Amino acid sequence: MALINIKPLGIKQILLFIFISFPSYSSLASSAIEGVTDAQPVVKLEPLKGTFSQIKNIKPLKRPFKSAGRFVYLPNKGLLWHTQKPVDSVKLFANNGVYQLNKQGLMQKEAQLDNDFFLALFAADEQKLSAFFNTEVLDDKTSVQTSCLALTPITNTMQSLFEKIILCVNEINSGTKIPTKIELIEAKGNNTEILLQLSSDKVSPEEFAYFE
Repeated sequence: MALINIKPLGIKQILLFIFISFPSYSSLASSAIEGVTDAQPVVKLEPLKGTFSQIKNIKPLKRPFKSAGRFVYLPNKGLLWHTQKPVDSVKLFANNGVYQLNKQGLMQKEAQLDNDFFLALFAADEQKLSAFFNTEVLDDKTSVQTSCLALTPITNTMQSLFEKIILCVNEINSGTKIPTKIELIEAKGNNTEILLQLSSDKVSPEEFAYFE
């Protein structure tokens, strides 16, 4: 893991994505294609880049908390989550842990984080998600490319956190899925909706450097 000397734009850290709801459950998105036979074409897992927006409704606040930024997803290495508004914050979900860009511009590893849940959620890995949830396919007629799942928690930990999660994904190719919407319906009544959209922008050398 290279230490990237980049000065963040803000000194406060906003806990975004699912860390707002449960800081002990975060992860990376990583996958590999194994056991390919001669009859099966090798699928090249391309890096994906896009934008996200998030709206979190917190009781008893009248106004929702809004944030937005960019992400870079390398299916075999992890996820770079760069919040740009309202405060600049960078997190990297890598194979060997979760990293936060600190005030000195260095990537600092965060301790005591369980990667399994977010790994399964962002990668839309139904097999891994089944360890935490019962899954139900939702009938979404808005797009033939989009499929949605309703995730109902089955473990005590997840039941204490969530009433339900709605996960909608697009399959980019036979080897890669990407979420388009994640809705977190919390047991305590809060609700978070995250919308993700792919862009045609190429991943920059500076962004690739985070994964090295």
